[in-house]
Amino acid sequence: MRWQPFAYFLPRGQRIDRRDAREIARCSNAALVDVPDRQLALQDKSFGRHNTLRSIQKAAKGTPVPPENAEAAVELVSGSPKVEAQALIAFLRKGVVTIHPS
Repeated sequence: MRWQPFAYFLPRGQRIDRRDAREIARCSNAALVDVPDRQLALQDKSFGRHNTLRSIQKAAKGTPVPPENAEAAVELVSGSPKVEAQALIAFLRKGVVTIHPS
């Protein structure tokens, strides 16, 4: 079965199997390389749940995502949140995860 990352974007009680959890970890780790260890100032560019979903859907179809959306994501994860993202990646590498709705 082909990996479908968008199946996990919204929390609906999904179970991420071991292979998918590791693939999410691999992709996240690759993206995290470009995130600075120092905290970047937030520039109030468009981000948030709605814009993020739209950006991911565009990227999945091969449509370029507005640079400001990617910049905002980097700003949010830079600095101390990067350490938390690294911890999440380490957790995902271990295997199965269940996503509970908030």
